[in-house]
Amino acid sequence: MGGVRMFDALGFKIRKYHMNEGHSSLLALELMRRNGIDSTKVKDMCIFTTHTPVEAGHDKFDYALVEDLIQDTSDIDTLRKFGGADRFDTSLFAMNLSNYINGVTKRHSRISSAIYPGYKIQAITNGVHSYTWTTPYFRTLYDRYIPGWANGPSFWYE
Repeated sequence: MGGVRMFDALGFKIRKYHMNEGHSSLLALELMRRNGIDSTKVKDMCIFTTHTPVEAGHDKFDYALVEDLIQDTSDIDTLRKFGGADRFDTSLFAMNLSNYINGVTKRHSRISSAIYPGYKIQAITNGVHSYTWTTPYFRTLYDRYIPGWANGPSFWYE
């Protein structure tokens, strides 16, 4: 929420917000406030990346705690609607308010889709240029025993 306000105070006009893990998902709450609780508008402004392909890596909070921190009743209703009825799931909130969701590898997107069934979680890579980041010794070794290793980062992230 503070990040959205900071960009505004600095005069930036942000067209897309990237929520990197659920920790930043409350920026979508700020966008909901500013856009009359219009989730369609907010979804057009947000993308979400999850890096944690384990259930325990997704923050979930009891609403009693959330209500202590966010006292506007209409905000609590919005959090429940998009973040889960029983507990506030920051990743779920971010996914429900993003038009694009991705994990950082193909395997990761499959695992994350199992954690959150019904969500289309795309796969991307971190864009590492394998050849550049590999020492000459390992390049030679990989060239000999792993043909095609340097053709793209997806080779290593499957």
